[in-house]
Formats: sequence, C-alpha cells, structure tokens
Amino acid sequence: MAWTVYDQMFEAIRGGGLSHIRDEDGYPLDDAAHYSAPLGERLRTPSMPWVGEFKALGKNKRTSDGTLYRRHHRLYFSEPTNTPDIVVLVHAGYKETHKRSPSAQDAQISEAMARVKELFDGQGWSYPVL
Repeated sequence: MAWTVYDQMFEAIRGGGLSHIRDEDGYPLDDAAHYSAPLGERLRTPSMPWVGEFKALGKNKRTSDGTLYRRHHRLYFSEPTNTPDIVVLVHAGYKETHKRSPSAQDAQISEAMARVKELFDGQGWSYPVL
C-alpha cells in the first residue's frame, strides 16, 4: 500500500493534483490528501530549514485486537530560495492513527530538516528558515 500511495503522490506532484490519489483498490483518497508547510515550528530549533509535507491517508485497517486505524503517509520536502522552480523531496515517513505519538513525527521532521541542511549546503543552495 505505501508504495502505491507514494507513487501516486509523485504523479500528483507532477501535475494531476493531490485529489487524484487512489487507494490500492482504486477508490479516491481526495478527502485525505494535502500538503502543509512550514513544519517544525514546535521543535524550536534556530536556523534550521523549513520543510513541508505532502500527506495522504491509506485505507482503513484493523489491528489484531480489532482497533480501526489508518496510516498517514508523508513525503517531506523543501525548496531552495536561490534556485527557482525546484522542490526537493528529502524524507518519507508515516504514522498510524492508533499510535498517537507526536514525538515520532517530530523525529521525522527533524530528520527531514537535517537532510535539507546537508543536501542544500552540499549543492550551494540556500534554504528558507523557520
């Protein structure tokens, strides 16, 4: 399922829009696909790059004890400020709705920020900061 969602997110980014994302059975996920930016304000790390996320929800599933949940699939990105028309995907992650842990997503956002800093510095690109 994850790669199906990620593949469709890549296609949506290329032009179809996030409303075209489908689950593995072909049903639209347009009620649950969007993007957010900037992320990481809660982390309060000075001079770290901002990152955004493209997010789509997987289909409903049940745990072995019957608890209903969905996965929130995320692709984290940033944009160089001195190189127009480039969006760089830097990290992929997910969280499951039955495992409410903001620290897990915070760790993914921190990893994405660190990757932006390393990659952009290596390319000579500047990045937006929080």
